[in-house]
Amino acid sequence: MNRTYREYTDYHHEPGGLLRLDLIIDALQECAGSGAVSELNVLEIGCGSGNISRAAASLGCQVLGVDIDADSIVAAQANNPFPNLRFEIQDARHLPMSPKYDAVICSEVFEHLQDPMGLMRTIHNLLKPNKWLLATVPNGYGPEELLRRFLVTTTPGKKLGRILQKVILIHDTVQTQNWDSPHIQYFSLGRFLALVEKAGFEVIQVRNWTAFFMQAYYLFLRVVVKRASPLFQRLDAWDRTLAERWPLGLGGGWFIVARRIAFEGEI
Repeated sequence: MNRTYREYTDYHHEPGGLLRLDLIIDALQECAGSGAVSELNVLEIGCGSGNISRAAASLGCQVLGVDIDADSIVAAQANNPFPNLRFEIQDARHLPMSPKYDAVICSEVFEHLQDPMGLMRTIHNLLKPNKWLLATVPNGYGPEELLRRFLVTTTPGKKLGRILQKVILIHDTVQTQNWDSPHIQYFSLGRFLALVEKAGFEVIQVRNWTAFFMQAYYLFLRVVVKRASPLFQRLDAWDRTLAERWPLGLGGGWFIVARRIAFEGEI
């Protein structure tokens, strides 16, 4: 497949970012079916600085990217070259229920939420029947996530744990301008898939989007490997190849495609 959409993203600077982006874009192409991908109406929830939304818009989709962080939306708007792409400072729970969307992208969001089921139900309501949720989450039992939990549960008070997280696990990510949004959900693959299905979705695809480079980078490699350096790019490319062969339960993060179906009590 032609990967020219990569020109509109900074995810070559993000460990695991390109495979995550490729999986999302490939799924959008599949979601279009026999129709043109440019006919899709796409919503990205938690769009951050707009990397995924810009890539999707480069395909011709009508894209709305929303995020609650104002600085991220300002950055996204400043780098938006597409008339078919809009960004809004918006809580997804307050979006109008019309128009409905052909695909909702929600990448690295659910682990930040007190009520992930609430957002799942919102997404269900925003999608057209039989259309797709494209979600990614980190492995809550990977080494970096276990360290996050350790810092909070073994320090006197959550506030100190959060401070230690910022010092030890600071993420100079290209995804967002909001670096003060801690992980408060730690998903196993089984728990996340159960959440998806309970909200009225049928899981149709599960893939690793990283084997371990993302977690290794933020744990220790960022000290010695410059972001987007030739060594960074080689390690990331190796991880993309490895992720395709890595056992699902041991992946550093997962990509899930789920189709909207009716949930109990829906008319």
